[in-house]
Amino acid sequence: MYNVTSVKHDNKDDALGPQLLITRGKLNLLNKGMQHFLYMRSLEESCRASACCTSLYLVFRLYHHQAIQSK
Repeated sequence: MYNVTSVKHDNKDDALGPQLLITRGKLNLLNKGMQHFLYMRSLEESCRASACCTSLYLVFRLYHHQAIQSK
């Protein structure tokens, strides 16, 4: 699992200004989002690998696409 513990922003000439600050709540949300993404990705890969699962894979892709669109 990937786990984001800190965010560092060193480029002080950037348009965002010095030090990009991210709160602990936002980091937790980012971690959960990354874990969800990796889980969905592994589900997708395992389903695609199985030939008998093709129709389920297509249904999964459609459902996942609609879930993203509704957010």
